[in-house]
Amino acid sequence: KTASASWKPHSYQVKGCKWMLKNGAAFILWDPGLGKTSATLAVTSALKHAGIITKTLVIAPLRVCQLVWPAEVRKWKDFENLQMVVLHGPDKEELLQSPHDVAVINPDGLEWLFKHKKLPYQMLVVDESTQFKNTKAKRFKLLKTHLNDFQRRYCLTGTPASNGLEDLFGQVYILDGGASLGRFITHYRLQYFDAGGFGGHERTPKIGAEERIYEAIAPLAHRLDARDHLKLPKLITTPDTDIYIELPPAARRRYDEMEELFLTQLSNGSTVTAFNAAVKSGKLRQIAAGRLFYQDESGRWENFHEAKIDALEELHDSLAGRPMLVGIEFQHDLDRLRKRFGKDFPAIVGGTPEKRVKELEYLWNLGRLPMLAGHPKSMGHGLNLQKAANVVCWLTTTWSLELYEQFYRRVWRQGNDADKVFNYHIIARDTVDEAVMLALREHAFTQNALLSALKKYSLTRR
Repeated sequence: KTASASWKPHSYQVKGCKWMLKNGAAFILWDPGLGKTSATLAVTSALKHAGIITKTLVIAPLRVCQLVWPAEVRKWKDFENLQMVVLHGPDKEELLQSPHDVAVINPDGLEWLFKHKKLPYQMLVVDESTQFKNTKAKRFKLLKTHLNDFQRRYCLTGTPASNGLEDLFGQVYILDGGASLGRFITHYRLQYFDAGGFGGHERTPKIGAEERIYEAIAPLAHRLDARDHLKLPKLITTPDTDIYIELPPAARRRYDEMEELFLTQLSNGSTVTAFNAAVKSGKLRQIAAGRLFYQDESGRWENFHEAKIDALEELHDSLAGRPMLVGIEFQHDLDRLRKRFGKDFPAIVGGTPEKRVKELEYLWNLGRLPMLAGHPKSMGHGLNLQKAANVVCWLTTTWSLELYEQFYRRVWRQGNDADKVFNYHIIARDTVDEAVMLALREHAFTQNALLSALKKYSLTRR
């Protein structure tokens, strides 16, 4: 497909590009919809034209690699000088050796990539950089050993601290090798956090630590808030859109047994035991959702209730035909949706082919799908679903603030002509569902405080 238009950047994008050109390492904290990808391509093109770099390596989630970056190159005439390859699939070795300016790869491909000696890339772009927040992960350790191979390094994300300020360390380390927050995660934790909770694994910032962290990373950060630059509908969300359901008596009894005793007796006589708090939480979430998995290999389930599906159907009926995006967490969520609404109920989950994803995106934006279900890991990036709908409903809400925000932002974004976007949550009262919502609010408060502070620093610099 030939590029059809010239890229005409907004003033905020121009300022962001200048910031990246001026700084060899930058934390680009732009909300979705503000054009991080096109701005980064503009910087890449300018640096190549100036002879400062010849090749760029982009690390991004797989779907972003396949759908977002190549589409931006094809879309704009200004980037026709950039030849891009996606290093994934059986031809990746051949593509690596072929002439190109930008190579895009997902984190799982780094082990293969770094087996090659003397890679030709001078610039590194880590898109959705929270993929590298875990410094113990193999992907972080692999990249860490090669950071000095790159003259320029940029991290791109709109959700840098979705689980708290500890998330920042790995991302900032990629940029400056420890100059801002220290070289070791253990020292970072000791300097800025107090340990508490079971085993000392729950950390809270020391008095004044948040401000010191903001000041430490501010020289790297360029923050843009979508609400300042885009025309967005008003977002109506928790607690105004919380829909509570009561567990039926039998389900309540099983839930309380699991919560108190770490085990429950199923109708067929089988016993399900939760061996630790994390497993227990997962089992409780399954019961709250309506079904419990009880044997790993057989794939058998115990049905407890249909209260959440009933509430979802009631909400959809009240929308008078408006499409609704449905967030799901478990396979049995989708199974029960298809049992209630038909075996062809559309969904984007792990394993959905890219061709089918694009087909569903197209049909959704035409308004031809009354409902579309999706797992936030599979729908959090690279999809634009704002054309035909303004309603999102979580059948089972994710713990992850990053996935949570990315999911509803598929609908709440520029191009949605509705006055309001509604983000509903179906919550089983007096269950772990309420703990999930509380955790999301707390994490959102921490992240919003960080982004607000860095926004002020960015405005002050200008």
